[in-house]
Amino acid sequence: MFNEQDTLCTAQAHDAMAGVTANYVTPPPFSVPLKSRATRKFSWKNRDRCSGSIVVSLNGVMITLHFESKLELMVIMFLLGRGDVVEIWDQPPHVTYLKADGSIGKHTYDFRVVLDDNSVIAIAVKPKAKAAKAAFQADMARVAQATPKSFADHVVVMSEADFTRAQVINATRYFEFSKDIDLEADVVVRDVIKDINGAISIAEVVGQTGLAGRAYRAIVRAVFANEISPVADGVISHKTIVLPAHAGGQH
Repeated sequence: MFNEQDTLCTAQAHDAMAGVTANYVTPPPFSVPLKSRATRKFSWKNRDRCSGSIVVSLNGVMITLHFESKLELMVIMFLLGRGDVVEIWDQPPHVTYLKADGSIGKHTYDFRVVLDDNSVIAIAVKPKAKAAKAAFQADMARVAQATPKSFADHVVVMSEADFTRAQVINATRYFEFSKDIDLEADVVVRDVIKDINGAISIAEVVGQTGLAGRAYRAIVRAVFANEISPVADGVISHKTIVLPAHAGGQH
């Protein structure tokens, strides 16, 4: 199971990029990303926390997202890898709710996510140990009850128990490999995939393309595009056995 303490910030995530060799890609035209819409400010000077910003592309728009912990960063990676997320609002406006003692409280969700079916999910990110505490669950129940439908259709709490380390590493690689456009490699990989009728290793697919690392990157993109699927869960590597969608593979 994914363990937050074993996961580093993107700039330090050597394990997520292990064995990947940079290859020629054509960088897209530069455009200034939109600023974060976060409504809650936090300290950038806390050395005990992995806080920072990341620029992501959502629905064709480049936007900056803030995160306040390694776990929040991993949730962002996981969300980007889903394929159905069209908008992420980091630290949206707070929700006012009634606390157990009768006082008024303010809760700021970590993310407000819009899916491609227009449903909206409010996400509170908490480590598994804290999320399991009865007091936190009771408080979140009051927050959820006070959350208007105009703000979110669903309220969820996400912890490291909701995804595996492999899922996060794969999503992180997909995020990195999607930053640059390499249409030639994508087309070559698709041409190879369409002629495959059974299970095959990624190393074999790469070998048929003659594009080395560029092909590996394209295959990872193809996995998240549901064009080819690993036959077993785990970190996507050259040893991974995959099955094309037309041959019954499912992502």
